[in-house]
Amino acid sequence: PGMMLCVEALIGRDGGPYSIKLENQLLVTEDGVEDMTSYPWDDQLMGLG
Repeated sequence: PGMMLCVEALIGRDGGPYSIKLENQLLVTEDGVEDMTSYPWDDQLMGLG
């Protein structure tokens, strides 16, 4: 409990000129984890919209 973890993913094409790094900050608690990320994900950028 009390440990902060950053889960990161780098998304892009191999050898491509562009990429994006996505990160979630997670706080480990007595009961599990709490997502501390305050920036909203954009569904269109995530390929969902």
